[in-house]
Amino acid sequence: MQEETDARGAAAAAQLLGQLFQYTEVFDMQTRPELILLQKTMVVVEGVGRSLDPDLNIWVVAEPVAKEWLESQLGAGARLEQAAESAASVGRFVGDLPRLLLQAERTVDAFGAMVEDGLHLDDRSVERLAEAQAHKDRWSRTGIWVGAAALVAIAFALLF
Repeated sequence: MQEETDARGAAAAAQLLGQLFQYTEVFDMQTRPELILLQKTMVVVEGVGRSLDPDLNIWVVAEPVAKEWLESQLGAGARLEQAAESAASVGRFVGDLPRLLLQAERTVDAFGAMVEDGLHLDDRSVERLAEAQAHKDRWSRTGIWVGAAALVAIAFALLF
């Protein structure tokens, strides 16, 4: 009778872990590392336990630990803790909201002014743009002069 209960408990726990992995796959979720580590740990413990006691049922032994872990991670206390953290995050966001709105308003005003008046560059920016364009044009002019000189040399060689 005890063996039948243990076998059903083992099957139920194994089925639970299997279902957790299936759900993560079906819903294209990332499997939580804790779940994988839990399964690996249980396999190692089961191997060691069976070497000490061949009749050991790891699922019966692990049930209290698994229940405690599930309660601490997914239970009401954990949910309340997550809710408190979320409320604190919302509170920080609401506290920053006036500053963010002011910053957004200034940005919109600056873009509006650029649309109406055009983009204004200071003298140093204009100088740097001119230098960059001159540097780029320098290579183009050099290439044109080299090509022209080559054409003159070819024409001169053909004529004489």
